[in-house]
Amino acid sequence: MSRPVSDTASALIAKLGLEPHPEGGYYRETYRHRPPDGGRGHATLIYYLLQAGELSHWHRVIDAIEIWLFQAGAPFELGLSPDGERRDYRRLGTDVANDEEPQIEIPAGVWQSARSLGLYSLAACMVVPAFDFASFEMAPPGWAPGTTGPVLRSRAPRINRLGIRSGRMRAKP
Repeated sequence: MSRPVSDTASALIAKLGLEPHPEGGYYRETYRHRPPDGGRGHATLIYYLLQAGELSHWHRVIDAIEIWLFQAGAPFELGLSPDGERRDYRRLGTDVANDEEPQIEIPAGVWQSARSLGLYSLAACMVVPAFDFASFEMAPPGWAPGTTGPVLRSRAPRINRLGIRSGRMRAKP
């Protein structure tokens, strides 16, 4: 019979060798495809953990999709905004009967934020093509979709063309 490595976030952070992530929470890259020609790889994979009360600040990856895969702990709530105006929410977790999803794809350019709905949440995040910090954009402090705030780098036309499958997202009450 298997049992969890730990039921505490701090023990998981130590056991998995996680480090602070610039957007909030903790991470460790576990895989990076390295093509023979030295160009950008096909994919990267990380562990990502948020503790109770921590937030992943609003950010986006301009030119790559992210696939979130639930691993352990409480579900995540993912806030998503394809246009910087609307804000929709999805839950990453294992309780499919209650609208949680074990994996969630986030299209390139979509603004996102996350929080744990419990003591901690652990996910794996795959980025395709491979993650590159040059394609990562963190929103200014205090900004959230649908609010007035600091002006962001203009990439709105690209975001507006992306869209997200409308049947899978729901607005937060």
